[in-house]
Amino acid sequence: MNFFTVTLFLALGVMSFGDTAKPPTLDDLRSALETTKIWLTARSYEMDTDGEKHSCNYVFKNWSNDNSYNFTQSFKFGKKWGEKLLYVDVKEGPKFGPELTVKNATGGSVNYTMRFWDVHNHCFVLTFEGKGQLECELHLWDQEVQRLGTSKKYSC
Repeated sequence: MNFFTVTLFLALGVMSFGDTAKPPTLDDLRSALETTKIWLTARSYEMDTDGEKHSCNYVFKNWSNDNSYNFTQSFKFGKKWGEKLLYVDVKEGPKFGPELTVKNATGGSVNYTMRFWDVHNHCFVLTFEGKGQLECELHLWDQEVQRLGTSKKYSC
């Protein structure tokens, strides 16, 4: 397990269980998705297109209803930009936290679990099982990227 993953899990453990042992709820997940643009600021794995690593990864919400969402994901690979249409369904999870099923236009899907939601700083952690191990993603609302002064890191 790489250093980032260990650090993220330690932080997640402190945040999730240090203050309260209560996992996020489906309403927390809906609140986390109640914005227009969300950045993927850190993750425990890499994605690439044509051998170029993805960067500047964010989603823009096109529409939503109670349990379904439609996003356009944008990302940079090399000097090019890519886009994917994502269909997201949310539900209460059987174990720890609510679940998201994310499907793309080609039919692939990934099942995520929300592990943490910071209502004050508008950031959240999602995990999924990938290639036999748990993978993590840290997401942050666009307005928080601006407020925290991290926009230079994400200006693409």
